[in-house]
Amino acid sequence: MRDLKRKYNGHHFRYKIKEKNFEMKKYLLLWIAGWGLLLTSCISDAHLTLPEEETKLVVNGFFHPDSSFALTLSASSPVLSSYEITRPVPNAVIKLFENGTYKDSLIFNGEKYISSYVPQVGKEYGISIHAAGYDEVSATNVIPPTPQVLNIRIIPNYILKIDEQGEPFFVSGMNLTLFDNLSESHFYEVVIYIKNTDENNTNEIWEGVDYIRSDDAVINFEEIINYNPPSIVFSNENFSNSVQEIHIDFTSSLTTLLDEYKVMVICRSVSEDYYLFAKSYARQTYFDPFSYDLWTEYAYVNLYSNIKGGLGIFAAYNEIRDTISIIND
Repeated sequence: MRDLKRKYNGHHFRYKIKEKNFEMKKYLLLWIAGWGLLLTSCISDAHLTLPEEETKLVVNGFFHPDSSFALTLSASSPVLSSYEITRPVPNAVIKLFENGTYKDSLIFNGEKYISSYVPQVGKEYGISIHAAGYDEVSATNVIPPTPQVLNIRIIPNYILKIDEQGEPFFVSGMNLTLFDNLSESHFYEVVIYIKNTDENNTNEIWEGVDYIRSDDAVINFEEIINYNPPSIVFSNENFSNSVQEIHIDFTSSLTTLLDEYKVMVICRSVSEDYYLFAKSYARQTYFDPFSYDLWTEYAYVNLYSNIKGGLGIFAAYNEIRDTISIIND
C-alpha cells in the first residue's frame, strides 16, 4: 500500500500555504523553456518573457474556544524566484475584532502572531492585517457550537483485504453517532489517532491512520476519501435523520502489531470556510506532478481561501475528544 500518513501538528491544520500553482507553473515553464531552447538553439537565440506574479500576504490561522488566538503570516513568492514558496512577514499590524468591535492587537513572538484573547462560541471574529509593501488583507469567521456526539464505537480489524502488491492488511472501523437538528447547514471533521511509543518505548506518540473507502453514503457524498485525506470532513447535507450514524473505515499497522492500544477520536464542528479549505487541501496534496500524467483526470486544485486581498485561511472549529482502549484477542 502507498504510504499516505500525514502529520497534524497539534490538533489542527498548521499548514504553511505552499501555493502549488506557482510550483506547477515553474515546472511547466521550465519544461517549455528547455524544449524551446533545444529546438531553436541551432537557428537563433531564444528569448523567454515570464509573467509577473503578484506577491500576496498568506494567512494561516485556526481558532477555537479552548485557546487564545494565534496565526502565522507569510508572503507568496513570484514564479522562479530564489525564495521559498512562502516567506515570513514579521512586522505586520494585526488587529482583532469581535462582532465588529476592536478587542486586541496580535504580537509577533518570533514564530507566529499571538493574542491572550480567547474567542467564544457563536461570536464573529475578524482580523485586519497591514504590512508594508502589501495590500491590506482581512477575514472573518464564527466558532460553531460543540458537536453533539451520542456515541463512538471502534471495530478493530474486522475486514481482511489484499493490497495492490498482493499483501494482506486489516481494516478497522469507527461508528460515530451524531445529533443534528438539520435546521441549517452544519459541517464536521473527524480525525483518528492510534497511540504508540518511540523506539526506546519511553515517549508516547499519537500516529494518524489511513482512511479508506467504505459504503457510508454521507462520507462518499463528499467525494474526498479517494484523495487519501489527513482527516474526514463532511456536511449534514446528506443526513437521512437528525440522529445520524457515520461509518469510517481506516487502516494502521499498529492495530495488528500491538496487543493493546488506544484510539483517539476527535470530532469537530467546523465553519464552512474550514470545511471548504480542508476539502481543497486533501485534493491538492494528493496531486503530484511527478507521479501522474499532467493531463489526466487528476487536475490541479487551488487551495480554498477566505482571506480578502490575500491567500490562506482564517477559520474556526469546536471539538470533543474520546480515547478508547482496545485489546486484541
